Amino acid sequence: MQLLLIQLAFFLTTVSHPFFISICQIHHNAEAKTLEMAVKIFADDLETALEAQGTKALRLGTSQEAPGADAAIAAYLDRQITIKVNGQELKGKFIGKELEMDVIWCYVEFPGVSDPRQIDISNRLLMEQFSTQTNIVHITVNHTRKSLLMQAGRTEDSVIF
Repeated sequence: MQLLLIQLAFFLTTVSHPFFISICQIHHNAEAKTLEMAVKIFADDLETALEAQGTKALRLGTSQEAPGADAAIAAYLDRQITIKVNGQELKGKFIGKELEMDVIWCYVEFPGVSDPRQIDISNRLLMEQFSTQTNIVHITVNHTRKSLLMQAGRTEDSVIF
């Protein structure tokens, strides 16, 4: 039985996933006056997109990870995700990343956000690489959560709190 489970686990980790999705969670921290963003992406999809744009192989999460991996990821996120709060475009600060099996969590913080009434977001993550890419965005302000779905042809949306 254990051998069967090990073989199944190996098979599942070596087969390419059949869908392209990311999850973006944005939380307003009222005390710190920041928006905190966590983005969950398949690591191999992110590496494929970055390499297609000319970035050398990053080998994320390995002992041979490229020294500029964080900078490449931060620049890509900055190009692909745009956030406006109350009409003002925000500039994020890349905090870091964590690998979790075959996905990567990327963390970005947007300072100086005290009273978000309207949040406009553009999320084009991986859409230049995968025509069926779907990006789910969850935004939480004052314990109220709203969700958006971004796909080809619809990469921008707004929420009002």
